[in-house]
Amino acid sequence: MGNCDSSCIAKVGTSRSSTKGTHVRGGRGGVRHKRIKSEHKHQGPIYWKFHENTSALEYYEPIRSIGEGSIGSIHLVRRRPERISVPYQECLEIIIDGDSTDHPECSSTSSSEDGTDGPENEKETSQDQEEFFVLKSILKDHLQDDDCLNEMRSEIHNMKYLDHPHIAKVYEAFEKKRMVWMVMENLGGGDLRSRMPYTEAEVADAIRDVLSAVVYLHSKNVVHRDLKLENIMFEDDSPTESASVKLIDFGLSTKYLSNEYKYMRERVGTVYTMSPQVVQGRYDKSCDLWSVGVITYILLSGGELPFPGKNRAQIVKMIMQCKFSFHGKQWSNVSKEAKDFITSLLQMDPLDRPRADAALKSNWMKKQFPPGAPNPKLQPSDRLDARRRLHEYGKETKLKRLALLFLAHKSTTSEIAKMRELFEEVSVCYRELECSLQFII
Repeated sequence: MGNCDSSCIAKVGTSRSSTKGTHVRGGRGGVRHKRIKSEHKHQGPIYWKFHENTSALEYYEPIRSIGEGSIGSIHLVRRRPERISVPYQECLEIIIDGDSTDHPECSSTSSSEDGTDGPENEKETSQDQEEFFVLKSILKDHLQDDDCLNEMRSEIHNMKYLDHPHIAKVYEAFEKKRMVWMVMENLGGGDLRSRMPYTEAEVADAIRDVLSAVVYLHSKNVVHRDLKLENIMFEDDSPTESASVKLIDFGLSTKYLSNEYKYMRERVGTVYTMSPQVVQGRYDKSCDLWSVGVITYILLSGGELPFPGKNRAQIVKMIMQCKFSFHGKQWSNVSKEAKDFITSLLQMDPLDRPRADAALKSNWMKKQFPPGAPNPKLQPSDRLDARRRLHEYGKETKLKRLALLFLAHKSTTSEIAKMRELFEEVSVCYRELECSLQFII
């Protein structure tokens, strides 16, 4: 997958406009954009789409910059009611500058003088969160080589097939000659590092979400290869004890095959969560489990690395020795089951590490989440209401079921959170759900 080229990407859901748009000069040197006539208005990211030779800014309005990097920028955006034409130079300036405030034609959202959103905008964001997305913009000229471009295309190619409650969604992608954009789910709760320290129960809750996602990835023969604190995001700013996390950044993920092709050889990832086999250049999907062990250690210790070092070489040396300890007062209140869980994952021999599904059934997980115990995030009324709604759903016609599925796809994170917890509580397996959907679609 990491070697997929632009032709294979462009064939997936390519969208072209039959009518070209124009733009004319407005007052004070600005550009007044004309709407592009089309038979259908852009309804936003419903199903996966790849738009070839199209700018994302024609469909999405930048609200504010939320991140900058050496190859592009990240913006909070919302859907435009209609597609417009945006000149190439403006697209380029927004990506390089990392802000759209100098381009009022591209953004009608006002900001306060100090550069922060005013109270009115904050209220709008919280109430209409379903209208906001994250736009990842990449300038191809700033990529080091074709391998970097292929990694980025790999992320797009991999994520379009992934649909899991603990994996961030990528809704659409756009590519032009010099730029690539990805429209992603807006996760506003910060990464795992931003909320430290945690209680053991909070760590177990987050790790359960991560393992659930890893089980799904491995069932699809996908290895993330860069699991770390910074790539695990909270869905929203709700309290940690009730918040869920999602995996992001699949730029280094790859698809592996069985038998003799199951081993990967690229030395990729972030050094502090690399397994010994990744360092050596011959590894399989168990590298993700090693990373989960490192993450768990860091969270329970309050930020300490199991394999510390002043530089990359020292960290790698510690990893290859595979020696870590639970010394220090920060471990005095951590349960034996949690320490055993970490030890089971940080095994030098990958064959000695449990698979992701087995890690979910570890003694630590059973202790934190006893089988059959009610989910503390749910109220009894939630269960009764869900039971009633599922019963009613089963009676609906096929057309209405399809309509309900469409509405469910449009639901926001907060709207589906309780339903997800209910399904996890009753352990609805993927195979049962897949069989049921065969009768619906």
